Amino acid sequence: MGDNASLDWLPSKSWNPWELGGRLNPYVYGRLRRDFEDGLGLYASSKDRKSQRSLASMARRMDDAILKRIREEADKMKRADLEAF
Repeated sequence: MGDNASLDWLPSKSWNPWELGGRLNPYVYGRLRRDFEDGLGLYASSKDRKSQRSLASMARRMDDAILKRIREEADKMKRADLEAF
């Protein structure tokens, strides 16, 4: 950072909490899932890879359930926000 105070880094538009939750959470969960699944080939034995694929499948289903709940809560927040105006 330079010596002078700067507001150039501030975004021109701020997001509502329901917008942020609807976009950020799926990105983070998806990124973590892809990183985990992409690393499965690094396991030495096929037995370990098969076990990890099974765990990845369970994690994907759990992530989907969590993201569904997050979407539902974000929709509630959005409706409440729009009704307030």
